[in-house]
Amino acid sequence: MKRWFLVLSSWIWFAGQPAGAQVPLPGGPASATVPMVAQITLEADEDTNCFVVVTGTASLSLGRFTGPTTNRVAQTEIARMELVGEAPDLGIVTVRAGSNLVGRATLGALSSTNRFFPARSTFDLFLTVGLPGGTNLVNLTPIRLTNSVTAWPPVGQAYVSTEPVILVLASATNIVMGSLEQLTLLPANRGNSRLQAVSASVTGSNSVRLTLPSSCLASTGTAVVAGQRQLFSGVWQSRLGCDESFRTNLQFTALWNTTQRPGDWRGFHTGRFVLFQLVGGRTNIVGFGTMDGSNGAGTRRAPLELDEEDCASCYRFEGRLRGRVIASGPLAGA
Repeated sequence: MKRWFLVLSSWIWFAGQPAGAQVPLPGGPASATVPMVAQITLEADEDTNCFVVVTGTASLSLGRFTGPTTNRVAQTEIARMELVGEAPDLGIVTVRAGSNLVGRATLGALSSTNRFFPARSTFDLFLTVGLPGGTNLVNLTPIRLTNSVTAWPPVGQAYVSTEPVILVLASATNIVMGSLEQLTLLPANRGNSRLQAVSASVTGSNSVRLTLPSSCLASTGTAVVAGQRQLFSGVWQSRLGCDESFRTNLQFTALWNTTQRPGDWRGFHTGRFVLFQLVGGRTNIVGFGTMDGSNGAGTRRAPLELDEEDCASCYRFEGRLRGRVIASGPLAGA
């Protein structure tokens, strides 16, 4: 088991309305590019389900509202969406949407019965799911996403698919490859204030997909090993007197690359991470972002007052997480 120490550095956005105040619909037209997170469950055959979390950005557009006060409606569109993630047993998965990327537009509507939020929002999503090896799957039947939203763009408000849809081979649409069982799409908050020094420990396992031995260019010719597309996952937890984790029952997963020297395995890493919770059989995304730092060299040691570790801890990771907290609560938008 391997223990890692994490530090989160990110941004917080505080915004609100007076209690009981009604929020009017935007004037439109308007457009925005926001961070996007999606949870997807794919079924390749009757016995195999593949769950993957993908992150990236999406461009959303809103048209002008028309109709009477009791039925104000505006057309919406996911003009462009590009997401990427990794399924543990499958590999890198990409998800794209938007007419310029997949050839079919993802259109929707935002409607209200009184010119104010909350408003009903829908999208008919057409996407391309890219699998390892160059296989691309598409849906010919739109994926209907629905939500009751309180703002536009609807950051922090999840859209959930209403029913499974068939996925076919993009190059031969008469060949059925499986189905998309469930899709949750979550536009994320942006922040503009900084939250620093949130520390936690993760005990988990690290799966190395590809290693590339080489040597440094220095005269010593020190050998190094580059580990690419490593998948690390474990439980995010606080240690008394050391960590200040901001939430309990969290799971941590990361896709990272490392460069380390054999023996003491000191080096550095870069990658992407996702924080999530398992609640009632569902996976709820808490935050995501990028990560970087050192490996195999702890800092909780003399001459610091907190002297509790070997300076050459082989499985030690320390560094920084940069990202966004998208779960509801006081840190939403961090």
